[in-house]
Amino acid sequence: MPRPLDRHDDDLPHESRSRDGGPLVRIGERRHVPHLRSWGANNFGGELGDGLAEDTSAVPVAVSGGNSYVTISAGTFHTCAVRTDLVLFCWGSNGGGELGDGTTVARSTPVRVAEP
Repeated sequence: MPRPLDRHDDDLPHESRSRDGGPLVRIGERRHVPHLRSWGANNFGGELGDGLAEDTSAVPVAVSGGNSYVTISAGTFHTCAVRTDLVLFCWGSNGGGELGDGTTVARSTPVRVAEP
């Protein structure tokens, strides 16, 4: 039987805001999202991360790559997520280098952020 939720439980999801005002979700210690999904507009370079750069989706679609993530942050036209092995990936619009992959090319699938 499931136990009651405690709002101070560290295993529960936490939400805060990223520096650009978008949501930043920390999944919780010992937890991860095994099948990340996204939905909404997808016409600024592949914000959904599903490999397509033009279609809008009113239903959740799987983010490409099959990775599990522990932290997710959504910007206006891009998303970044920390994989369970603590490697950072981003996808979506990249006109100002938002994805951190050393380019300004939009990515419709998750790409690894370049090492400093």
